Amino acid sequence: MNPGRILTGLRIDVLGAGVVGAAIAFGLRQLGAEVRIKALLRLGDPGIQARPDFASAYAAALIMPHSVAADTGPLFAISQDVFLRLAAQKAAGVRIQTHFELWEDDRPDPWYAAWTKDRRPLGAQSDPSPPLRPGAATLNGFVCTAAFVDMELYRPWLDGQLAKSAIPVERVALRDAPAAVSACDVLVNALGIGAEAVFNDVGDSHLLRGVLLRFPTPEEWRGRHGAPLSYNYAAINADGAPGGDVYFYPRARSLVLGGLREPGRLNAQGDFVGDGVILPTTLVQGVKLPIAMIDLNRVLVRQLTARDLPPLAAAEVDVGYRFLLGRTGHPQKKLGWSADGARFDALGFGGAGVTLSWGAAAEAMAQIAARHQRGRFALAEMGELLAAGLLDAPIS
Repeated sequence: MNPGRILTGLRIDVLGAGVVGAAIAFGLRQLGAEVRIKALLRLGDPGIQARPDFASAYAAALIMPHSVAADTGPLFAISQDVFLRLAAQKAAGVRIQTHFELWEDDRPDPWYAAWTKDRRPLGAQSDPSPPLRPGAATLNGFVCTAAFVDMELYRPWLDGQLAKSAIPVERVALRDAPAAVSACDVLVNALGIGAEAVFNDVGDSHLLRGVLLRFPTPEEWRGRHGAPLSYNYAAINADGAPGGDVYFYPRARSLVLGGLREPGRLNAQGDFVGDGVILPTTLVQGVKLPIAMIDLNRVLVRQLTARDLPPLAAAEVDVGYRFLLGRTGHPQKKLGWSADGARFDALGFGGAGVTLSWGAAAEAMAQIAARHQRGRFALAEMGELLAAGLLDAPIS
């Protein structure tokens, strides 16, 4: 059975216009459904990076699922395939590059290593040399081919795909979301932060506060070998304690340094109350950051690019809250029907929202088609439909 237009006649409202909500809405429209988005904020809104509660504006975004559990492997595979194919569209802001996953302690490869493209051990003659912290006793990890999404370009591009697909977006405040949903056949909840305030059966959640240092640049930074490079690097101290988990992602018009994953919650006033940062910190533009984010990255970036970081005064500080379900340290996602079957939830992707967005869309498409007896389809079939719609003219 061909899945094209199998949802014709179905009316679907999607709550939330972040990367996950937008991808799901696009996918359902490709199946022929009548889709509307209800949201207060959009990906292409001017100044959206100043809203930490809109997690999609914060994303770095390397396509690597660091913040979620292993059961997301198939979703990662679908998303990765879509993004690798989107690299053919310059306007989308997606490129394919060499990426290092590096750590100094003795640990097994992370679960997602098996799902990466062209994974190979460190030291291959054809690869550039990985950066290494001076004094580090060992360096472990792997190299892979990764999709990197330049969010400064991707956000407005994805918003444009919704417009081309004739998906209307109605500006609705969170508190008014339930009342704004008129009679529809399917309700998709992709609200992220604040979902609990609208639906009391979402489950327990927590936040991870992240901070990026973003340096505007006149040109893209490249590795010594002349092509874009990125890394995630986990250092350890002499006593075996964590010494900093940092990353470097160059964009077309900026370079991004991280990272920070501080657990916490929002208080009644909407302010973040964190559990504190374990590593030594410093203040940058009034924001407390791990010193390693600056000092360790400075050393590693110099090795990788033969260039010094711009002055710290030139950095822009981006803060974002990643939304996860479950207890702190035990991240979960929810991608399926509520207990009463009244809505489809797509929540809890944390720092992997971009990474898993197209896989989540494929899963939502398959589940909604099955629930409404329009056929049963494999994720791969839905992934192919998504890629075809994004690379060709979207449905009208």
